[in-house]
Amino acid sequence: GGRGGRPPPVCRRCGIEGHTAAICTSEQVLTTHAVSFAPPKVPAHREPYIDTHCHIDYMCEGARVPVWAAFKSQHAIAPTCAGVICTFCDTTALLSSFSQLDDLIVNHPDVYFTAGLHPHNSRYYNERVEGRLVELVTHPRCVGWGEIGLDVTSEKKGGSAEAEQAQCFLRQLELAAAVCPGKPVQIHYRGNDTKALEALLETAAPETKLHLHSWGVPDVAGTKRLLAKFSNAFFGWTSVAETAKMRAVVAAVPLERLILETDGPYLLPKALRPPKGAALPPPNHPGNIPFIAAAVADVKGVSIDRVLSHARRNTLALYSLLIEKAPANGGGGGGPWTLRRLEGAELDAALASTVKGSTTAGTPSPPRATSTSSAVAASSAGNTNDASAANQETASASPQRTKASMAAAAAADDDDASDDDENVTYVFED
Repeated sequence: GGRGGRPPPVCRRCGIEGHTAAICTSEQVLTTHAVSFAPPKVPAHREPYIDTHCHIDYMCEGARVPVWAAFKSQHAIAPTCAGVICTFCDTTALLSSFSQLDDLIVNHPDVYFTAGLHPHNSRYYNERVEGRLVELVTHPRCVGWGEIGLDVTSEKKGGSAEAEQAQCFLRQLELAAAVCPGKPVQIHYRGNDTKALEALLETAAPETKLHLHSWGVPDVAGTKRLLAKFSNAFFGWTSVAETAKMRAVVAAVPLERLILETDGPYLLPKALRPPKGAALPPPNHPGNIPFIAAAVADVKGVSIDRVLSHARRNTLALYSLLIEKAPANGGGGGGPWTLRRLEGAELDAALASTVKGSTTAGTPSPPRATSTSSAVAASSAGNTNDASAANQETASASPQRTKASMAAAAAADDDDASDDDENVTYVFED
């Protein structure tokens, strides 16, 4: 018991005895009580990957660190993480000078970004926000518009009303098609699945590139309607094994149409969540992608590396991001892999090369057209026009090419036993 026979204090924040909320911080809880919950080891794998949707600004804010490098130094992120796509969707961040974005562009060539107004923030959409979004999405390091969509939980929590969300969503869909037609749109849907599905099916053109983020519609029929209309629609999940309905949706989406994402710092995979009262859950982050891939692999009945391999090729098709071996003299994010955005004929050649197998291991990388620094300095308008033309060409050829690619590569994914550095099996411990 406590002093004088009194019971020990119980923290209102984390529910653990021995301290009060006034001195409880995420760092203290995670270190002091870590012994009460031992998270599982990262599943063994060899394929590199990209986290296609996370929020670096929120991760850094939650960890109380100023920059991404500091966050990575605090968390075990597997060297197979070649890079991330950071989603900026907060009104304040979009309208500020945004030092976080400046840091990522200058210091992290393995980080690309998307920009859009989240449905929670729809009430703040105005001409100023719209102008800033147009400016951001035409930046050379921006690879998409979003996340945007509909979320019926928002109004219940004091956020934007459904009518405001619908107006904001449709306007951003319209702008994305006009301003950056070759770039994908990240879609956020939660709650009213029927309205969300119908809005997308009625509004978006069939050739639109779509990233169905954290796709939680427990409806196989609705998911198949999207697959049928949008040949360039790809689905990502953060929680795969939550319900039988969710597993059925994952099973219905072909490997050729999946991508991998964490939504960090949110939606921690189930395997990593401590028991209630044991400890505060750690933030989700790109290092947890292998857990999500393992859950998908379990549903599909394939290896984790096959899932990672398909996701890598699909991310190339959707976001034009190629995973390459990092140069010997350094580069990328400091690990063995790095990212490069392709355009035009170079992108077409990289997509075609997937018919022969992997776009990294065993396949020569396409020649580097421009350095990262020159790409960042290039004209936004010029990059947008080039990307648009390249992606329109790719869109017409991609479905047939993708089928051939996946059929040719699938048989090799599990049998590849090369001794090259690219095929080392990594086993990590947190």
